[in-house]
Parts: sequence; structure tokens; C-alpha cells
Amino acid sequence: MKNPASDPLKIGIVGAGAMGQGIVQVTLTGGMQAVIYDAKPGGSEAGRDQVFARLDRLVEKGTLEGAKADIFKRSATIAEGLADLAECDVVVEAVFEDADLKRQIFADLEAVVRDDCILASNTSSILIASIARECGNKGRVAGMHFFNPVPLMKLVEVVQGADTS
Repeated sequence: MKNPASDPLKIGIVGAGAMGQGIVQVTLTGGMQAVIYDAKPGGSEAGRDQVFARLDRLVEKGTLEGAKADIFKRSATIAEGLADLAECDVVVEAVFEDADLKRQIFADLEAVVRDDCILASNTSSILIASIARECGNKGRVAGMHFFNPVPLMKLVEVVQGADTS
């Protein structure tokens, strides 16, 4: 088992839109590593840059030390494909609400991540059992519904699917 104090958790975020960006930001400011993937060409970098700009604004406002912002920024990496999420401890999917797309992403993720990796969806309306349908290990699939704006809302709804362990 990892000791987060000496070996930070590595969180993969699939989808670098508004929700994905917020999840990246709270991952970084929570002391974890963020691996960002978006299927849209340039989407991962654009999402990361938005998060970095928000961190810079916090520094300008005096609510975040510049040195800490630099540490957070160094803890963010870009994934070129889902295979780059292979070493993540948790992967949170934050793409738009399309059940077929989410099922495909989860099936693809399951083929590349470690057996002990938790797969979570930020869905607000699709049943977790439906998303997990194509997964061989449905027990590791859960919902992790963040509320917008993620960095300001200190709330995450954790949703258990029919087969979630």
C-alpha cells in the first residue's frame, strides 16, 4: 500500500474540459500527481494551461504561495493516450454525458491500467452499472461526481454501482 506522504497518489483524469480541469486542480492542490488526457488534439495541453492560469491567479491574489504553485505544476503531466495512464492509482473519467462513449473509455482503460486501479466516472446521470457493463472487473468501477466549480465545492458524491466492491 502506498504512503501518500512519501509516494503521492497518481490520478489520471480523462477529459480536460471544465470538470476535468477542476478535478486536475483539486488533485494537484491535494498533493497528488495528475496525469491529464483528452482525446481532442491539444485538449490535454489546453486544459493543463487553464489550470496553471488559475493557480497563477491564486498566487497573484495572495491565496497561494508561488513556490507551492510551482510544485503543483510540476506534478501535472500530459498523457498522449490512455496507455499513459497505466501506472495511475485512480482514473477519473470526466467526458460529456454519453453512455456509449463512457463504456468504451472504461473498457479501453481496463485494458491498460493496473489490476488495483480504481476507475471512476464523474457522471451525474448515467448508472454506474451501465458504464461498467463492458468491464471484466466491475467491482473497481464507481462514480465520483464532483460539483462545479470543483475547486470551490468541497463535496464529491461517491456512487456505488451494482457490482462496486
